[in-house]
Amino acid sequence: MKKRPKKIGNVLEVVSNAIETQKIRYSVHALERMAEREVIDSEVLYILKNGFHEKKKDDFDLNLGWKYSIRGQTFDERDLRIIIAVFGDVIVVTVIDKEA
Repeated sequence: MKKRPKKIGNVLEVVSNAIETQKIRYSVHALERMAEREVIDSEVLYILKNGFHEKKKDDFDLNLGWKYSIRGQTFDERDLRIIIAVFGDVIVVTVIDKEA
C-alpha cells in the first residue's frame, strides 16, 4: 500500500503565493457551489488571504491527495469554509457556507 504524502506545513503561505501569482483555479464543483450559495470570487480570495487553516478539517483523498480547510468570514460576515487541494496551482475544491 502506498504511503500518504506529507501534508504541507505552511499551507497559508502556499495559498498567499498562489494568489499573488494568479495560480488559483476552481473545480466545476466549487463553481456550482459558489453559484448556489451566492458566493463570489472576491469573497473566496478574501478568505483564502485572511482566513485560518482549520487543520482538524483537513482530509486525505485518494484522487486529490491532501485537501486543506481554510475558514473565515466574508465582508458581510458570512462564515465560509473553503476546501483546497494543491497541484502546483491551488485548486478550490468546494465552498461551504457554515451558516446554511
